[in-house]
Amino acid sequence: MNRIITSIAAIGIAGLTFAGATTAQEAMGDGAVGAEMDIPEALMFETVDLDLSGDISFEEILEVDPEFSEQLYAQADVDGSGALTETEYDVLVETGVLVAPEMG
Repeated sequence: MNRIITSIAAIGIAGLTFAGATTAQEAMGDGAVGAEMDIPEALMFETVDLDLSGDISFEEILEVDPEFSEQLYAQADVDGSGALTETEYDVLVETGVLVAPEMG
């Protein structure tokens, strides 16, 4: 329950920050903390977009985190399209809501 509440708060705050930006890099600015964040390959947009559709479906998110909730996914889908754009997905990764699966 705490994960959901914390995650929703992070997405809500990040959503306000990213509103109007076309990319996460643009929203964060060149000098912002985390602007040059090392993203594990398992979380890279191109890796998670299994069907190469250009957006991330709920099913694709479940491949990374099988416990990710539909409620959290809907909250991250700021534009209400039913799929996460690269910017919406980047918010999940850069705020730590979506983390790389533990290997081993």
